[in-house]
Amino acid sequence: MCAILCTASGSILTATCLPRAALAAQDVPHSPTGLFSPVLPLAVAACGLIVAWNLILRKRLKSKNRELTLELAQRRSVEEELRTSRHRLATLVSNLPGMAFSHRVDDDDWPMGYTSQGCQELTGYPSLCAPGMELFYATKVVHPDDIGPNRETIRKALAEKQPYRLVYRITTASGKKKWVWEQGVGLYGPQGEFLSVDGFITDITEFKQAEKALIASRKQFHDLVINSPVGISIIQDSQVVYQNPEQERLFGPLPEKADFFGYVTPHSDDMDKIHRFIEVVKNGEVSCNESDFCFFPDTEKNKAPRTRWVHCRAARIVYQDRESVLLNMIDVTRAKELEHMVGIQDKMASLGRVTAGIAHEVRNPLSGINLYLSVLDKIAGDPEQETKARECIRQLKEASCDIETVIRRAMDFLKPGMPQFRVMDANEPVKNALGLTAASLRKSGVRMETALSDAPLPCYADGNLLLRVLLNLIHNAAEAMDDLPGSRIIQVKTAVESARVLISVSDSGPGVPQRIRERIFEPFYTTKSDGTGIGLSLSQRIVMDHNGTIRIDQGELGGASFVVDIPAR
Repeated sequence: MCAILCTASGSILTATCLPRAALAAQDVPHSPTGLFSPVLPLAVAACGLIVAWNLILRKRLKSKNRELTLELAQRRSVEEELRTSRHRLATLVSNLPGMAFSHRVDDDDWPMGYTSQGCQELTGYPSLCAPGMELFYATKVVHPDDIGPNRETIRKALAEKQPYRLVYRITTASGKKKWVWEQGVGLYGPQGEFLSVDGFITDITEFKQAEKALIASRKQFHDLVINSPVGISIIQDSQVVYQNPEQERLFGPLPEKADFFGYVTPHSDDMDKIHRFIEVVKNGEVSCNESDFCFFPDTEKNKAPRTRWVHCRAARIVYQDRESVLLNMIDVTRAKELEHMVGIQDKMASLGRVTAGIAHEVRNPLSGINLYLSVLDKIAGDPEQETKARECIRQLKEASCDIETVIRRAMDFLKPGMPQFRVMDANEPVKNALGLTAASLRKSGVRMETALSDAPLPCYADGNLLLRVLLNLIHNAAEAMDDLPGSRIIQVKTAVESARVLISVSDSGPGVPQRIRERIFEPFYTTKSDGTGIGLSLSQRIVMDHNGTIRIDQGELGGASFVVDIPAR
């Protein structure tokens, strides 16, 4: 626009001045420097062009300056971000739990071209952190046995242009052995040419030690399970997923995915017990459940099954991320057999203690039999004495039945065999025990008092086992009062409370000191010089087999009171 205005102004001046210049030329001689010379319009036009160009240049320079300023600001921002990024990267690398590195593979020693500050802590060599220093890491630090495998792995990864991972040993400057984990990758130029290997190395010595300890612990645990005298099974959805050799010895090899609970063949007397145990385990009603039961294991053909007793404990666990049942079984067959033998010996001892009572009960009806036989001998053949003879015969039969009853009770008491649980009146074994001990107690000067329930006390029990318990408790009560002056009393009571049958045996003796009440049920613990310490222990075991308890209370007579508590039926 400026150039146009200046050119137009020059044209106007030329048009205006040229006529005047023509007139003046007639009077005034031509001079090249005159005011109205023809050069003036051209000069003015040139000046306008210069001014216009100057304005255009100034505008362009201003725009360029603005662009340069913006570019400079952007460059400064990028440089600041780059410095910040480099600082962060340097901080991150220097605080890594290990060593960042870059090395070449064109040299036989594979020298390091760069190492981070963590290298000194890892290897103990200060030269690794010095700028421009190189360390022949592979040959100086890496364990000799690991150099070859490491290089083979790295070369293979570089050939495939893939990252690699290594676990190997190093030796520090102080001679300490370490395990390290290395990960690296090859870097390549724009044309695909190999530049270097960059990566990271960290100390995993503690991890390897922990791993080694874990492996050792697992092996030890495995050895314990394999050689354990306890049968161990893991059950998922009623199927055995693991069993140790002892469990195989107990049950035989189970078929694959066998239903364990359906595979067990319990003894008929333990059907109810094992079924309750299985239901509790399956339903997960409790976290841990224990029981004793008898069963017939799987045996070879043409061999009679041998009864086994086991103590079984089931607990709910998580195995391989699934709800499972851990089943521990201890073979207590031998212990049960020994316990049975001890029980027989205990029966014999108890029978010896009541021999006097049995002899007394047999002697009385036997004397009557002899008496009635003498009478019959005298009146034999006399028709007038027929009524008297018939009465003598009746008395003979009653006396014979009394003797038979005493003998049957003694035989039942001594008869070995499996426990025979049945629904019965709890007063029955109590009365039998009182009958067997009445004579010996009278001979010892002990008075017996009873307060038995008039109503039947139904319970699920073995009468002979309860008889053993009561005979043992009565005998202990009598022995506790041997050296006491004055009257000696034993009191036996039966009752039912809150669906529980209670049988108590109390005495007027010195009682049981509080300090030993927790120990008197321990096997072989006794306070008597000639005692065996098995009576109360067996009694407690028998009561527990009846799902009951036996406890010591303070009796009404001042001495001890042993209370047998079993469920009512």
